[in-house]
Amino acid sequence: MDAYTTPEYFHCITDSLFQKSVYEPEADTFLFLESLDREKSYLSRVISCKKDCCIVEVGCGSGVVITHLFALLQSIDLLNTPGSGDSIQNENQSSAIVLHHSGGDSTSQIPLNRRRFYAIDVNPLALQATAFTWDRTLKKYFWRDVEKFMVQDNSSQGSSGVEALTLDPNVVNLYTYPGKSEGVGERISSIETAAAGIYMDAKAPIKSSCASPVLWPYTLSLLEGDLLHALKDLQGPFRVRSCDVVLFNPPYVPTSTEELEQALTRKDLITSAWCGGERGRVVLDRFIEMLPHYLSRDGCCYIVLIKENDIADVYRKIQVEFHLYHHLTTCMDGNGSTLEDQPTESYHGEADLMHIVCCTDRYTGEHLSIHRISYKGSS
Repeated sequence: MDAYTTPEYFHCITDSLFQKSVYEPEADTFLFLESLDREKSYLSRVISCKKDCCIVEVGCGSGVVITHLFALLQSIDLLNTPGSGDSIQNENQSSAIVLHHSGGDSTSQIPLNRRRFYAIDVNPLALQATAFTWDRTLKKYFWRDVEKFMVQDNSSQGSSGVEALTLDPNVVNLYTYPGKSEGVGERISSIETAAAGIYMDAKAPIKSSCASPVLWPYTLSLLEGDLLHALKDLQGPFRVRSCDVVLFNPPYVPTSTEELEQALTRKDLITSAWCGGERGRVVLDRFIEMLPHYLSRDGCCYIVLIKENDIADVYRKIQVEFHLYHHLTTCMDGNGSTLEDQPTESYHGEADLMHIVCCTDRYTGEHLSIHRISYKGSS
């Protein structure tokens, strides 16, 4: 099996379906991947102590970032598994993650716990591109791990062998498209089924994942919706502040309000993917206002910024919004109205709740940087 280095994303460049509809990986994408590699030790602390773990990418585009994070977490799992029979390239040699599988006992335990991956986008074609990136990457580099998990899961159900399982990667989907109000344990149709009437030849045979086992540690759920609010209709793992790792590369390029409105009116998917409005903050600010409702107390969020976003003010807004949420959920004034109605200025000067740090920055024609947001005192 080949060694993993980078997700399989060339369909985003070569497939006419995606060329003018999905933001292909650029310098900001690869800086994000590099930043996650550098955050490996931190992410290991966040993930390793959790029995349940929810990982979400908002505005997934090509799906490269969340797929790379999956690979990174696989390398963390292998490092934490004594005698796994796998070797991992020394981190000092390269920032790339390189996994080598030497076979070994196919029933050895894989420390995946109950990990869930979710990708969100308003663009259904971006979800489809993400599905292909995830599915092709895992089947090319991690299929042996998927097989191991299927054997373990089958054994836990009381079966003595794998004869009842379909181990052919061509008939197993590693992505799903949950419907509203469906629990994570319920049957869900594949993205091909959901998109068949709009983006694919309706006469072509559609393979559904319903007949296959749901391999949750290796399955990506794709949600079409408005930023983190796309999670609201899901049952199961979702409750207040349930996201442990959140990834977001927003439309950060400063533009006029008119240019942003025109892109949305024309349904110009590519322009909408980078067009950020005033200071490049229109979508980013909305995301920051949602984040306190979804980020777990010991979780973290990574965002991409450029200098023109006014980074100091972004930090200030993050602190303000988390203070607002904290007060809203713990306090009521004497008239019964929530503190959400109180002026933002009343929270200035209070001790910061959040720890925000720049993980990586680079000039690539624009001053790009990746920032981590977490509660103070967490991992």
